[in-house]
Order: sequence, then C-alpha cells, then structure tokens
Amino acid sequence: FSNLQTDSEQITETNRRVAAAGGQLEGPVRFSLIFTGDDDLDLHVRYQEIGRAAALRSRSLGFATGFATSHIFFGNPRSQHAALDVDANARSVVPEPCENIIFLSAPRIANYSVGVHHYMARGVIEPTPYIVVVKYGNRSKVFEGTILPTDGMKMIWQFKYSQ
Repeated sequence: FSNLQTDSEQITETNRRVAAAGGQLEGPVRFSLIFTGDDDLDLHVRYQEIGRAAALRSRSLGFATGFATSHIFFGNPRSQHAALDVDANARSVVPEPCENIIFLSAPRIANYSVGVHHYMARGVIEPTPYIVVVKYGNRSKVFEGTILPTDGMKMIWQFKYSQ
C-alpha cells in the first residue's frame, strides 16, 4: 500500500476493489477492508441501536437489558440492517482481497465498533498490511495497520452515529 499516500487515494482504491468484487458502495453506513497477500482476514462490525423504539423492540425479543447488539462477520453475515457482501480469501485466494459490510438501512442512533481478525495464515507467517475505510453519512475515516495471526481480534474504532 506504499503507493497509497493520502486518505483520498486509500478510499478510491478501497471503493475500486469493493466494486470490482461485487460489493455495494452506497448506504448510510459502510465498513470496508482491503489487504494484501494470501491470508484470510475478516472484518467484524458490532452495532447497538439506541433509543426508546430500540429498547421496546429488543425487549419484545426477550433481551433483558433493552438493547440488542448485532454482530456481522463471516459467521453471521446478515442482520436486520446490514450484510457482509464481500468476503475475500475465505475459500480461494484472490489477487486484490477485500471485505465489505454494507448497511442498506441503519438504526436512527447506534453505537458501532469495527475490528479486523486474522482468521487464517497461508504460508509464511508475517504481518499482513490492511486498510479499513468507514463511511457514515457524508464522512469517511481511514485506518491502516498490520495484523499477525497471533493478534486475535484487533479493534479499529468505536463511534456513535445518528442520522
């Protein structure tokens, strides 16, 4: 990723990869991951809807706290609001791996957290470079780093967003 110097370049490359893989780019909230190499990295998003309507809805589903948390990742690819629509390197290795979690509808107010998990190494154990782009409303944030298989889940960012 050394050729991607600015946030704008990183966002453009992330959007290009996600679109090329068949992922959706337009929604109120989107989380995208791009990385290099043959390893299988997984994008994880947890969100908790906040507010009176959310509390009533979650109580009707049997949640004692009144606030249900949803977790989107390869093992649970869909929720009421979101879907994992691209999951690279899970079964076969692709040249430009990416993952994408798109919210086609979003809670009016919610807490979000995003993380990256190094699910499976293939070949030599070395740090895998990644870029995570979070789009919420008209804003985007970019995070870059590396992850090893021994790192487990690496939390990237937590935030509250209201539409």
